[in-house]
Amino acid sequence: MNRRWFFWQTVGAAWLSQRSGAQTNAAQLPLRTSRLFDEVAPPRDHIVQDVLTLNDDIICLHGNRKTREWKVTVTASDGSRRWQSDLPIGLYSSLGFAEAGSAVLVHAFAYKDGTQFRRDAVFRLLPSTGSVDLIGTTDGPVSARMFCAGDSHLVRFTKTGLQLWRVDRNVRMLSTLPLPPNISVEEAHVDLISPAEIAITAKTGNALTTISVPSGTVRRFVLTNTVITQAKSLLQQIAAGQSIAGDAAPASILAVTGSDWFRGRIYSLVLPVLINAPTPLVAIDASGVVSTAGVYDVNHRLVARKLIKTATSNLGVLYSDGTVAWYATS
Repeated sequence: MNRRWFFWQTVGAAWLSQRSGAQTNAAQLPLRTSRLFDEVAPPRDHIVQDVLTLNDDIICLHGNRKTREWKVTVTASDGSRRWQSDLPIGLYSSLGFAEAGSAVLVHAFAYKDGTQFRRDAVFRLLPSTGSVDLIGTTDGPVSARMFCAGDSHLVRFTKTGLQLWRVDRNVRMLSTLPLPPNISVEEAHVDLISPAEIAITAKTGNALTTISVPSGTVRRFVLTNTVITQAKSLLQQIAAGQSIAGDAAPASILAVTGSDWFRGRIYSLVLPVLINAPTPLVAIDASGVVSTAGVYDVNHRLVARKLIKTATSNLGVLYSDGTVAWYATS
């Protein structure tokens, strides 16, 4: 038997056993499903790289890892397409927005310019005209991703600090701040939690760190919630009691997150769970307060990439094939 499969089966069984005596709601089934894009390649070749919500629009950055063809597709929560733009051949990182949401920003690790590849660039997409314009390049490290930090702002984490960038007629760095202590972006989720504030959520479920933009004010909160505590405890118990040679115990308690920055919070699915077993959902506000938001019937045989919440929609679980399962939230 596959060791990792066995581990999750064991953890899931313990999770369900511990929850059976508690007062819980039955797992919610999806209300409906929709799609963010038409599948144009085998799932293993297609990448969902980033998702951003603006009012009722869902903006998805996706591409083909073999052909390096990338698109930005915008849909409504019912699956109807608003617009779509092709990007230059390359490798893309993330999304942002500018001009009060009338323009979409796309950060590229690298893109093809004629016969050459240039690195670290920001493009602006205008839905009103369909144009894709290069704003500028910074020639930064090709592997350093930028994250949306509000209107016309992006942030980038480096080994030495946090860079704050502004995008208007060009791309310019506003400042570099020291990295907050105990922050590892590789082991955290980065989401917009309010119009001018990002949230760095540890995948272990230990803490939430917020950074205001462009002031750079940092706040750190310890996360406490019964669901998260139970998941940590069970993970530790199973890891200590099972010998899983060559396979480290998973550390992602908060495995998949999504922004509801319209209301100043993020959502996260809480693992570990048995395959196809009920999955708790928590909401975390900008002060680090955690509340249980529901228990979902999530398809764990697919790869959940992101949680989606628009200004008016229910909450969606986005899978790697572009399908979104929509659920009610409390």
